[in-house]
Amino acid sequence: MPTERTMVCTRPNFDTATQYASYWVGITLRVLEESGLRITDLSGDLAIKDKLVEALLNYDPIAYWGVGHGNETQFAGQDGYIMLEKEVDECLFIERIVHLTSCLTGVDNGLLESIANAGALATIGYSVDLIVGVATGNFPDEPINEATKSLLAPDITIEIALADGMTVVDALLSSDEVANVEIERWRKSGHPDADIMIWAHINNRDNKVLYGLAQAEYRTLAEPLHPISAFACVASVTSLGLAVIKW
Repeated sequence: MPTERTMVCTRPNFDTATQYASYWVGITLRVLEESGLRITDLSGDLAIKDKLVEALLNYDPIAYWGVGHGNETQFAGQDGYIMLEKEVDECLFIERIVHLTSCLTGVDNGLLESIANAGALATIGYSVDLIVGVATGNFPDEPINEATKSLLAPDITIEIALADGMTVVDALLSSDEVANVEIERWRKSGHPDADIMIWAHINNRDNKVLYGLAQAEYRTLAEPLHPISAFACVASVTSLGLAVIKW
């Protein structure tokens, strides 16, 4: 049976996108560790399938948080190598909670649904491209910028809420509340990229998905944590005519 209060996290850093992600996820993990969560942190060259499998077998964690590039049936780690594949790796996550910060792994009949159907407690992810930044000249090309801080705050809130002892469904509701606050903030800001930011927040908020047990949980802390307003950037694309950054 998986061990409570434990997590394995993978965070590759092989390109600009994943370097940003690794940096901000690392900060988040340190906050969680300081509050008592035991974390196996597989970053950089350790963010590969063999190391993930080894960590799952050795530590039997209740939670897995994976950050990286994804599609409907696969999830990638360092150097873009496949870490998880539908109809191959579901058995690794029986009785665990899985959260993938990536594009598309949450589509119907996709990777996360398959993992849940195979026996995971719950899986959390996105059914569309996850937008985590805005590639315009109004924001600096570095991890710390207002677009990235804003857009990734809802996803980080999921992990903070789970660490506070919330159920997965309540963690998602908390995430949505943060997104709504950010939408309203940008609506009132007068910023030249406000419309892009609002669209991106709505895209992420409305396409976050949960499979499995809504009441699953993994952690209770004596002192509540608070959302961290920064996270990660990934590769630039053009979507709906807007320059955005997505997984």
